[in-house]
Amino acid sequence: MASSKDYLTFVLDQLSGLNGITWRGMMGEYILYVRGTVVGGIYDDRLLVKPFPAALDLIPDAPRELPYPGAKEMLLVEDVDDAESLCALFRAIGDGLPFEAPAPERRKASRRLKKTAACVCFLAAALLAACSAESAPTREYDETKFFQKVTANMALEHGYLRHDYTLGTPGQVMTFLLRNQDVTPVSVNEWLMDESDNICLYYAFCEPGKSEAIKDDAWQLAWPDLESGDLRRQKSHPRRSALVLQPGNSAVIDVPLTFLEHARPPKRQASYTIALYAQISLNTLQTRSEVFEITVFPKTKDVIVE
Repeated sequence: MASSKDYLTFVLDQLSGLNGITWRGMMGEYILYVRGTVVGGIYDDRLLVKPFPAALDLIPDAPRELPYPGAKEMLLVEDVDDAESLCALFRAIGDGLPFEAPAPERRKASRRLKKTAACVCFLAAALLAACSAESAPTREYDETKFFQKVTANMALEHGYLRHDYTLGTPGQVMTFLLRNQDVTPVSVNEWLMDESDNICLYYAFCEPGKSEAIKDDAWQLAWPDLESGDLRRQKSHPRRSALVLQPGNSAVIDVPLTFLEHARPPKRQASYTIALYAQISLNTLQTRSEVFEITVFPKTKDVIVE
């Protein structure tokens, strides 16, 4: 039988403390990668990893099982509920992977080509200085206007939701999945290399089940969290890397919930309901998720016993 999407999101949430973890759907199962190298996968709702030396050191007694008939045996990860141990396993596997060899050096240019290049650079510098002397008006360069607008059917969904979100606690993260629902591959050329820079997250306190009644002016920006000093979106030359999604595949976006460190609820109580929605904030793609609710608890010392 095929693996469930809920189990995938649960495993990804457990591994949210690591970078370089990606996945790809195949025939109802999910292949897991570390820095682009296949290290295992989810098969019939079982987390299996290849028998790397690092994996054998950490889980030597793990049962060996087949991901599918005719395949090589892999190690069954039984304790997926322990996020710390699971991250340690995948971190050790990643540390043992070989790094890509550096690209070979290009052949040295001929002496004549070097002289030609030097002359061109000198002339270009002289021309630039002449233009600057005329005090011509400058124009801000907008690279995004050259990117093609994404018209494919894309969906933005939240991943596994925890049950222990807490106000005033740093390091909390929420996972979102950007899924290609089209029948053809989709390329998002405007995509930023820092995954969380592609998304905005909004929140509002509400009563349980009353998120539909929230007014537009009640929503507050949760990410990027400018109150905590996150200014990454103000980069003049952000790093980009085109995102390519095959039909049915998803990109995983981990969003820091730093707003919970300073969010101010309307009144003190034993727990709070917070409504959230996320939106891809690119010029060429502006997909929005549905509004959903999470339960958040105050710090232990602030809990009110009624």
